[in-house]
Amino acid sequence: MLKLLEFQLRNSNFVDEGGVPIAETDNTVRFKDFAELFRGDGHHEAELWKLGRALFDEIPTLANGEVAGEIRVDADSLVRKNAVSDWLTSYLAPVAEREISSKDKSPRAVFSLLLANQVSRATSTAIDGGDLRLATLIAQAGSGGDFQSNMEQQLEAWRKQDVDAHIDSSYRRVYALLAGIVDVLEAGPSADKIVMTEDLSWLQALGLHLWFGTPLEQPLPDVISNYQAHLKADHPPAQPLVGDSEAEDAMFGLFKVFMDQATPATCLADSATYGKPPMDVRVQWHLLDLLINVFGFGTSEEQVMESVQTFDRLTVGYASQLEQEGLWEYAIFVLLHLDKEIP
Repeated sequence: MLKLLEFQLRNSNFVDEGGVPIAETDNTVRFKDFAELFRGDGHHEAELWKLGRALFDEIPTLANGEVAGEIRVDADSLVRKNAVSDWLTSYLAPVAEREISSKDKSPRAVFSLLLANQVSRATSTAIDGGDLRLATLIAQAGSGGDFQSNMEQQLEAWRKQDVDAHIDSSYRRVYALLAGIVDVLEAGPSADKIVMTEDLSWLQALGLHLWFGTPLEQPLPDVISNYQAHLKADHPPAQPLVGDSEAEDAMFGLFKVFMDQATPATCLADSATYGKPPMDVRVQWHLLDLLINVFGFGTSEEQVMESVQTFDRLTVGYASQLEQEGLWEYAIFVLLHLDKEIP
């Protein structure tokens, strides 16, 4: 708790408005600054700041300063998508490690590695398992629509010949991924169809759409929209919930803010979305302060009242939480964020 407050205090500006002291977070603060406080930490809270860095912070563009217009927009979109891809790859790496052993060279291990976007390692695993043909195919993952079409034709040939029942289901899953199939792999008369997202977390399912189900040139909003559409399918992936609860994961809330589908006040203010008890409002206070008061989300004319009221409610709750823990000086500092101007 203290490291967030200490950082916030160091990066606040204090102004006098009619004799009333007001604290404002410096407008140069970014998600990367908070993420740096959690270096080496893989817990949910730490990953929220890292995801926010990928979604909202300014990032280097592929285009130089002289390039403008549509080319510049496309370049920025690709860099943003790559930033989220890097974050998700890092997030899912420990999951892949837990699912496989160092001695496992089976197609199941290959599939688990592909779920984490570890294409190079999946290729090496197939080679170590003696399956050079599969390794050659994996190495071509993401190479384009022609390759995916060829893989889909192979799967169709297996179905028509009714031989897929004799092929390991993990092997078929790998082929399906390489073909860009992320929902259901249909089967011949003697085989069972495969639901690609069965037993996967919602972030693994999102990764399927990011790395296999959506062409490289399509922007990140298309990936998220495809996942949301998949949620309404006959065989939907896991819902974006936090842990075993019924609350929507705050990580998904960040995606919705990025997509302009919701404001921070409507999807990131509830403690349950962070897996916290109702009285613990620490994380969302810092998060909403950054998104609303620095980045300006939820501050349009029709949204600002809700944003201000929600943030002030969290401010009072956070100050009370700090006071109960004996941190009354920090409680006063937090209360200095009240009394926002409402148009």
